[in-house]
Amino acid sequence: MNLKAIKDDITTLQVDAIVNAANNSLLGGGGVDGAIHRAAGPQLLEECRSLDGCATGAAKITHAYLLPARHIIHTVGPIWQGGNSSEAELLAACYRNSLLIALKAELTQIAFPAISCGVYGFPIEQAAEIAVHTCNDFITNTSLQITFCLYSESDLEVYRQLLHGSQISLEIVSRNQAFCGAIIGSAVGDALGVPVECVQRELLKENPVSDYRSHGSHQQEAGTWAAATSLGLCTLQSLMQKGFDLQDCMHKFSLWKTKGYMCAHNEVFQIGHATELAIEHYINGNPREEWAVSHDWQNGNGAQTRILPNALYVKREAIGNAVEKIFLASGLT
Repeated sequence: MNLKAIKDDITTLQVDAIVNAANNSLLGGGGVDGAIHRAAGPQLLEECRSLDGCATGAAKITHAYLLPARHIIHTVGPIWQGGNSSEAELLAACYRNSLLIALKAELTQIAFPAISCGVYGFPIEQAAEIAVHTCNDFITNTSLQITFCLYSESDLEVYRQLLHGSQISLEIVSRNQAFCGAIIGSAVGDALGVPVECVQRELLKENPVSDYRSHGSHQQEAGTWAAATSLGLCTLQSLMQKGFDLQDCMHKFSLWKTKGYMCAHNEVFQIGHATELAIEHYINGNPREEWAVSHDWQNGNGAQTRILPNALYVKREAIGNAVEKIFLASGLT
């Protein structure tokens, strides 16, 4: 298994990299941060001064100096404010960005503390689930070995329950499978339907769809998906790279319209009038509240078919926060 949890002093671990739960200055502090700076020696502080701080959710790498580890990856966790201020997304970004740095540096062993669970107040149960799910999703098809290094026996037990034989541990696998199945299933269904869009029901009864078809309603090659899937894939890519970022999502929509990004054959063959106008407004530099057109006749269902990645992304958030994000994502066009 590539994930394990131990109770130990993270400054003593002989791994490729330990992760420091740092503050935005990267100049040391209390808890794990202070312990790492003290154990690494003054050269660490000197190198950190050259890094110009670090944004919450981001990560930066340094040498480890006097520590037995080779490197330190510094990441800044969110301060818990009740759960409705993007804390979950920012914490997941801490783990994701640290792992991206580890891969880029060709590291194979990395140890995490319980980020944000000290003075930043993130509840350990929620933080642990985010940590385990994010790391488990990331390490598929990699050789990364991840250790969660905990301070107390009670924290260790929370991770043990997640990692060894619990219902949540089994849910990690089922969630990954469900996520992939939902995205792929949606694209397959779209590609099966493209050739027979607007075909009368009676004709379909005589010649039902049983496989991919070429040409048909839009004169496309067999297996070609339509705009809703392309925009859904744009949304998914944006969520994976930037988290919930409407500006970045719309940027990817503009790449779809202008360059065929996330199209089956790099060419847009179907675009709704409202979607086209919204993207044009974005490209022309209009403010976000002016992207979408508000009109009784601008009532297509394209947004409903492309928000699946967002729905999966916000699944573990508070219902009010999740609904608001789905509303905003749908309202882009």
